[in-house]
Amino acid sequence: MKKSILIIYIISIFNIFHVNAQNVDGNKLVSVNIYSDFLQAIPGLDINLFFVLKPEKKWHIYWENPGDAGLPTEVIFELPDGVTVMEPEWETPQKILFAGMANYGYENETTIMYPLRIDRNFKGNEIKVKATVKWLACKEECVPGSKKIEFTVKLGKVPEYNEDMVIPKSKFLKNRSLRLPNFGCKSSINENKLIFEFDKDLISKDVKKLEFYPSGQGFINNGAKQILKNGKKKVFLEVELDKFREGNPKEIKGIFVADKPIIHGFDNYSINIETTIH
Repeated sequence: MKKSILIIYIISIFNIFHVNAQNVDGNKLVSVNIYSDFLQAIPGLDINLFFVLKPEKKWHIYWENPGDAGLPTEVIFELPDGVTVMEPEWETPQKILFAGMANYGYENETTIMYPLRIDRNFKGNEIKVKATVKWLACKEECVPGSKKIEFTVKLGKVPEYNEDMVIPKSKFLKNRSLRLPNFGCKSSINENKLIFEFDKDLISKDVKKLEFYPSGQGFINNGAKQILKNGKKKVFLEVELDKFREGNPKEIKGIFVADKPIIHGFDNYSINIETTIH
């Protein structure tokens, strides 16, 4: 086991048991609600389920990559045959700094969107969704929690949109990471640095701070300062790699997070990317 992973494991286990000894109920530290963007769907239609999680004040939960400690928030589905859950979309997480390291998570209410694909040959007048939401809630200490949810999606001949979701969905779409897997950046590794290169006119001039949050663990130094450099025709982002990493990755997945909307014409402060290291 790598030294850095061993440290994370020790910290996480110590914190979980420390809180459990105080009889804190992790199931009550986070409220969970579920909504659909359709009141009535039809076979062959994709719909979206929105899981809204809100931790208690001063507590936080984690993104798909928790960072240097913690556990990812996850939803485990039980769905009928003919219904498939697609890859989730997340709101942009916060970087939570501690002791020279960093976590990625949420201190306030956040939403995870799960698209559901309904087979066009699905039979029945409703879809029963069963899901278990799991999280690790942390303050100075950490404690796990979960909630089981059952939700019914009606089926009919005509789709009926949920008008109450117009504003919440618009807010979510603004706060999520904009999906641009082929976003125009090049990536390379120079000694102990991961370097992203962009054409200068690709990124808004209003952006003064840009950071990369990886989707996976174990290859960047999450707590290190990331450096944004402006050249005449290019913009460069330098990210320090984890010196305990097991080799260099060939592909990179994650999000760029900025202090301003990154691309002209979009409100999003983050972009979800996939890129090959050259």
